[in-house]
Amino acid sequence: CLDDSTDTEGIPFPLFMASIRGNLELCRWLYEHGAEKDIQRITRRTPRTPLKVAYARKDPSLAHWLILRGAVCSNVATGEIDREVLRRDLDSHRYWDERSRLLEWARSYVQTHHNFMVFLGGTLSDNNCEERKSDANEQQEDSSSPLQSLRGKPGVFELIADYVGFGRSKRDLRLMRGFAAELEEFLKDVPSRKIT
Repeated sequence: CLDDSTDTEGIPFPLFMASIRGNLELCRWLYEHGAEKDIQRITRRTPRTPLKVAYARKDPSLAHWLILRGAVCSNVATGEIDREVLRRDLDSHRYWDERSRLLEWARSYVQTHHNFMVFLGGTLSDNNCEERKSDANEQQEDSSSPLQSLRGKPGVFELIADYVGFGRSKRDLRLMRGFAAELEEFLKDVPSRKIT
């Protein structure tokens, strides 16, 4: 994390300001044009990050986007989760707690990815994979699936994944699995507050 989030005049960095305003398109543009290092950057005056601001604003689209870009990672390239960053940026607020919704989103992401890969693989479940025969009948069965006819064609899975609208990389899946596990532990340690 960078701690010099402002220049000499005390002006907050652009990605932080775009997060405050909830401008996801501007955040994307800034990220694509060099602000990727600012994903975890902390402001000087009140220690906040773009994710903490998105979480406080109850802006799930922006929070999801920031998380998938590494806002809670110790190693952005591998998707390894930093427990301290996650707990710092997603601490329950006095009047609301969106952690349960973020956990639902992460679990749904992982389950959707699993279901999608099973579908693309032309199988019904992981158990069916073990039960399948390894003979000529299996090859005939596989080749009868329209999806199997796409096997071996470059970029097909990625194209379909983009169309469906979820991350296609192993890193994204590893990040989301780790995020769900750490967030679940965090919720056990610090339960959601019931707001009346």
